[in-house]
Amino acid sequence: MPPLDTPLATILPDLEQRAAAGDAAAACRIAAERATCGWLRAQREHHLAWAAAEQKKFEITSASASPEVVAQAARQLDVEMSRREAQLEANESRCEGVEVPSPASIAANWRRAARLGSPSAMRYWASGQAIQPNGVLDALDELAAYRAGAPAMAHLLVRDGDLAMTLLMATATAPLSSRTMSLLGQAVEEDAALSLALYRRALAALEAAGDPGPATLRLACGSASKSSAA
Repeated sequence: MPPLDTPLATILPDLEQRAAAGDAAAACRIAAERATCGWLRAQREHHLAWAAAEQKKFEITSASASPEVVAQAARQLDVEMSRREAQLEANESRCEGVEVPSPASIAANWRRAARLGSPSAMRYWASGQAIQPNGVLDALDELAAYRAGAPAMAHLLVRDGDLAMTLLMATATAPLSSRTMSLLGQAVEEDAALSLALYRRALAALEAAGDPGPATLRLACGSASKSSAA
């Protein structure tokens, strides 16, 4: 794969040719790069809103804190501002000369990479994150494709031991109304017993790795246990 800082316009034709020939890694790279380009405007707006909020916090601090604290806050803000600006500018430079992709085409790119077998793309697409909330009405065909294919892909990832998808499926199948807040939760059937089994599997995997798991995961496991027994 080309270096990550390579301008997309210079490598997209070759990546497209490789993806068309069945190269899963190339298809995943296209999906990730075009998704980044599609979010540039929103990222810039978010950055400006963050900068304005941080400036207000700094002004409040400056009005009451000691000179040393103010100086330290100014340095920290400057470092973070520079880091964010550099990242945005790098993304904007990388996307220069590339047509801004539609939400539907971004979802289609992720679906292609997932079907070609890229593990990262499979996880991302099956989770429902590839269909952006700002373009749902423009991606109805992709929603239909998601409903038809995502459950099977999610189950495949769970079967292969993917911890992230195991947790997502545990939540998506839980007997809670909140499960349908995600596309995956709307695409799969409620199944309290499966949800409990998946939560327990996830906890076991974390404990085997020396991680006791977050308290929220243990609470979810307990809730699933009660629902399964009801």
